Amino acid sequence: MTGVQTCALPIFIGAIIITSALANFTLVYYSALKKALVYAKIQIIQILLISVLSIIFIYIGLSIRGLLFAKLIASLCTITIFLISEKKHIRLSIVSRKLLKKILIYAVPLMLQTTIGIIMMYYGRLLLEHFTSLETFAIYSFFMLLTIQVNQLWSYFNKAWTPKIFSDLESNKNNDGNSVKNNITTAAFIFSFLYLIGIAILIILGKLFLFKLVFKDIYLTHLNILYILLIPPLFSGISIITYPLYYYKNKTHKILYTSLYVIVLNIILTFFLVKYFNEVGAAVSTFIIACFNLLFFIFTYKKLMQIPRQLIGWSITITLVMALNISLLILTNSYVLFTLITLAGAYLAFLKGKLSQKKYLLTLLIKSIPFPNKAS
Repeated sequence: MTGVQTCALPIFIGAIIITSALANFTLVYYSALKKALVYAKIQIIQILLISVLSIIFIYIGLSIRGLLFAKLIASLCTITIFLISEKKHIRLSIVSRKLLKKILIYAVPLMLQTTIGIIMMYYGRLLLEHFTSLETFAIYSFFMLLTIQVNQLWSYFNKAWTPKIFSDLESNKNNDGNSVKNNITTAAFIFSFLYLIGIAILIILGKLFLFKLVFKDIYLTHLNILYILLIPPLFSGISIITYPLYYYKNKTHKILYTSLYVIVLNIILTFFLVKYFNEVGAAVSTFIIACFNLLFFIFTYKKLMQIPRQLIGWSITITLVMALNISLLILTNSYVLFTLITLAGAYLAFLKGKLSQKKYLLTLLIKSIPFPNKAS
């Protein structure tokens, strides 16, 4: 890497961080105004741009830089759409000094957390590029790209879900918001059940015909990597459903500190796993960090927000079940066993969440997204 490239890298990373934060702001803005149609359009544009541009950039040889360029361009497009659409409504004068101070105290720790998170998202792939062949790196990056979009969808859901839950917590202050927390716990069970069923169906259809239609032969020989990478979004989804329990008390500095502990673990763990186990190590590292992130937050906020026991128990249970699932996949290379254990996890979610008695809550969960029936 030349001196010019070394100097340009921090600027490039900084540009990605700033544009990502601004792009996320536009989604929060439309969520708050309940502009469902505009919100959905921006989601689709971002996902398509990141997916298509990443594939193009990787194909022409930009490797990890291609993913970063795709993220930057997608964020810039989102910001541009926002400025053009909302130029008549942008007024800095409406923000008072007192309000700005409150916003900064709440938001700066979250911005720092997001900044570090973006860097760590690509840390494993940078190590993989260093320790393995370009072919291995390209295969892993392609599969990772697919699962990143799944996580992105959970992120969008969070932006819609959180304002409604905040409102419910505020209106239930007198009874400690127990009914709201129970709904969050049930939502975590519903999500776990549906997501694990979805993974099982995808694998079955994939082995029957889908993967041969979509993937080249070189990817078909590394499908275990895809199977492992499909598991972390399960934990990201549960984390996102429970985020209102962490954000509500305005202890965002605590969120930042907790994230830093996970990130330090990520740096150490990812380095050794990638160095000695290559792409399998990178995938396993992604899984372990997703588990730790969920468990760290739940136990950190256990007393502050009185996290329900059922949610804590489920988080531990599903972590152990999926750890066993991935371990057996690596040892046996059996997609059949992996699918069966995945279905067992779905059954446990159905059983422990008593979902047979709460089918109506699936409808309630969808309706709780704060968008009107009629698109704005």
